[in-house]
Parts: sequence; C-alpha cells; structure tokens
Amino acid sequence: MRCFGFIVIGLVAVLGGLPFSSNAKLEPCFYKKTCPQVHFIVFKVVEKVSRTDPRMPASLVRLFFHDCFVQGCDASILLNNTATIVSEQQALPNNNSIRGLDVVNQIKTELEKACPGVVSCADILTLAAEVSSVLAHGPYLKFPLGRRDSLTANRTLANQNLPAPFFNLTQLKAAFAVQGLDTTDLVALSGAHSFGRVRCLFILDRLYNFSGTGRPDPTLDTTYLKQLRQICPQGGPPNNLVNFDPTTPDTLDKNYYSNLQAFPGHRGPVSCLTFRQGTSELFSGSFDRTIKIWNVEDRTYMSTLFGHQSEILSIDCLRKERVLTAGRDRSMQLFKVHEESRLVFRAPASSLECCCFVSNDELLSGSDDGSIELWTVMRKKPIYILRNAHALLVDSMKSDQKDSEKLPNGNLENGYNHPENHHCLSVFSWVSAVSVCRNSDLAASGAGNGSVRLWEIESDTKDIKSLYNVPLAGFVNSLAFAKSGEFLVAGVGQEPRLGRWGRNPEARNGVSILTYEM
Repeated sequence: MRCFGFIVIGLVAVLGGLPFSSNAKLEPCFYKKTCPQVHFIVFKVVEKVSRTDPRMPASLVRLFFHDCFVQGCDASILLNNTATIVSEQQALPNNNSIRGLDVVNQIKTELEKACPGVVSCADILTLAAEVSSVLAHGPYLKFPLGRRDSLTANRTLANQNLPAPFFNLTQLKAAFAVQGLDTTDLVALSGAHSFGRVRCLFILDRLYNFSGTGRPDPTLDTTYLKQLRQICPQGGPPNNLVNFDPTTPDTLDKNYYSNLQAFPGHRGPVSCLTFRQGTSELFSGSFDRTIKIWNVEDRTYMSTLFGHQSEILSIDCLRKERVLTAGRDRSMQLFKVHEESRLVFRAPASSLECCCFVSNDELLSGSDDGSIELWTVMRKKPIYILRNAHALLVDSMKSDQKDSEKLPNGNLENGYNHPENHHCLSVFSWVSAVSVCRNSDLAASGAGNGSVRLWEIESDTKDIKSLYNVPLAGFVNSLAFAKSGEFLVAGVGQEPRLGRWGRNPEARNGVSILTYEM
C-alpha cells in the first residue's frame, strides 16, 4: 500500500494537527516504558471484533474523527450525560449513528488489566483508528500519543462543527476552515469514505425526490441508480445499509477518488465545455443536441437547454446567464437562460464550426468554408464576413524545423502540398477555433493548416483586420487567451478533434503557448 501515501499524510497530518487537551510532548512511543504492549492489546481487541463485524474498522475511524472535530482529540465523545455534562453522543451528527463505543470499552478493560491507569481514553481512540487502517488494508499510521482526556463535553460545538451528510462543497470548506484545515485536508480526509456504510435514510431523496422534483438525481449513473433502489426501495426500511465504495467496501484504498461520480447526463459525446465567468456554473454541449447546466461546487445538475437540430460543436459564456453555441445544423444560438429564450443566427452558405463572444452584444464565429464572421445580437445575419481567412499554403519541404523557431506546417496528407489539389474549401483551411481576448479588440483563429492568425476587431467600422500569422504543425483544435492577455494557448493535434478525415503525420498532439507584443 505504498502508493497510498496521500491519505497517510492526510490522516496523520490533518487529524494529528488538531488541538489536544495537553501541552505535553506527543510521540508514537509515549507508552514504551509505562505500557509497552499497548499497540498489541488494541490490535487484538479490534481484530477480534472485525472478524464478525467487518464494518467496525470504518466505524472506529469515524468515531475518532467525530471526537477530534469538536474540541480536539480528547475523548470528549465518550462522556455520558451527567448532572454537569451534556453528552456529545446525542448531537445530531452522532445520535443513533456513532458505533464502536463498546469496542473502546473492551480495549479499556484489557489495558487496565495490563497497565492500570496509564493509557488515556483519547489515546485508545487514536490507536483504535490506527489499527483499523491496518486491518482495512490501508496504510500503517504512526500517530503521536500522550493525549489526556477531557473532563467536559460540548454538544453545541458537535452540532456546529461536525459536517452534515447533506453539506455541499462550500459548507464543507467552511466547516474545515473552522478547524484550520484547507481544501487539501478536506480532500484527504474525504478519502476515508472508501470504506464503511451509509443508511438509506440519508440518500432516499437523491434516489426518488431530488431537490423536491419527484425524480432521482440526474447526475447518478442509471445502472448505479437501479442498484441503489434495490437496496433502498421507496417506502422500504430506512436503516438498510449501502456501501460507500461499491467495489471494495471494507478496504481503505484510493477507490473513493476513482469512483467519484461524474456528470453522465448526456446521451451522446460531450463536445464542448465552458464556465460562466466568476461562478461555478458549467455548461456542456453534446452530440445529443442539448446543453446542460451543472453546478460543480455542489456537484449537481441544474437544467437542460434545447434548440439545436444537430450536434453541438462549440460553446462560450461570459458573466451573464447567456450561453452561445454553434452546431452542425448551420446555426449559432444565443440562449438567455434566465429569460428562457434564445436567438438563432444562421450563416449564409456554410456550416459554423466554432463561436465565441466578443462582448455581450457582439459575436464571432468560424466556418468550414474558411470564413470568419462578425455578428451583433441585433441582427440574425453577419455584419461582416472575412472570407478565406486561412487559405494559406506553406511549402514545408523547404523548411528546417528548429526548437527556437516557429513550427512550420508538416507534410499534410490528402494532397495538401500539391497546389493543384488545394482549394479554399479544403478541410485544412476551414476555421476550427476562434477566441477573443476579453476586454480587448484582439481575436485569434485556428485552422487545419496549422495556422493561428491574430485579428483586430474594429467594432465601429464593423471590420476585421489581420495582425499576425503564426504557423504551427497540425490541426489547431482549440484556442484560449490567458486571463492576463499576455499569451495565447493553442491545442494542436495530428487530426481534427471531431473527426479523422484529415491527418498531419508530422505534427505532435500537444499544446503550444504563443506570446506576442502588441
């Protein structure tokens, strides 16, 4: 399990860094002289219980976490109600939920026989979690020991500090920040959900009535949804148990991360993605002709937009709730999400391959006939068309490629280097990518001939003027300006991103970073 170092660091450094009830020095060998068999005794008890209850290692790790997250790793979670103590065991995240208290009592009984009054209950919880990791085939954790037990409990803090099962990412980050933990710590500790169980009670809404819609969570894989519904039927026992990890439910491994649910909502390939600026809203376009809206912070599906009659090829969004798309139905569409309306733009005679916003009122597109079009939201036809924008021929046979020089076009198949076979409608000259540097008049376009061209958009005169041409080897499949505007990133490949009808065998799949001075 050497490859599991990420969670080893997480559990030791994160929980080990939470406050404790004593200023004494903590060290793994704290009981070397006073109770040398402490590790063996704890292991023997937990191992015996785990034979008949394979859930117990996960339960003990959770018990340790729920103790540490309230007022430090001080065993305050073990204190029962008294005249002066309000037990944390009845806090909402713990009530009828925490397990392993009887195992801690068994360990305490055995330790009292071997070394009476020496090992604290706080260290028993720590060692129980350490042993549980080993028994679950996880890492061997050497926790520092020497904690002292708390004489008080705090149910109010337990209700406030312990994360609820329905918390979204923002709420989880806030709960961890209270403990002085960052997002990396959150990710590391979340990996402990690679083993253990959850009661149906906590997931029924996602299976049958997600967000009050009367339908299941659309982000759930349909096959997995059927499996969960078999375990948790509607109206069935709420205490039925579901494995956190459907593949290795009793093993503390990295499957939690590999099993994280993606967004499988489209019925066809996802062809394009964009975020709404300044938000966690993600728009995805697909060959299924739909645009879906997701909230990546909450990992939830939000809505679906319809309108295209064929595959969606390109998508872009600014800060407003408006998304721009281009599809193989020869249309570019502007969806006004909040207003639930859309504008449809159609090119005169070509198929639009890519699009982007110039501003909130101006749009830019590229076509398969090599044209670049400038649009305004006030008209459904282009206000300016620049034809043959990438009808460039480069004789690469006479070029010697060097690392310090711009990459020339390679020998293109399909007769590209034979002028008699070339025409402006060649797949190598159609515009496959466009991008605009935000808050400027600078635009870029890319094509199959490996050319990246920079343009100046003159909104006043409704004109597009050429600035520079940067030759690369391969198909320019995507373009993006840096937020700073200081460089341009081009995704280049041997083949077009959505087909294999052309190929440049001398190109290399990769990313080119282009700097420029204006």
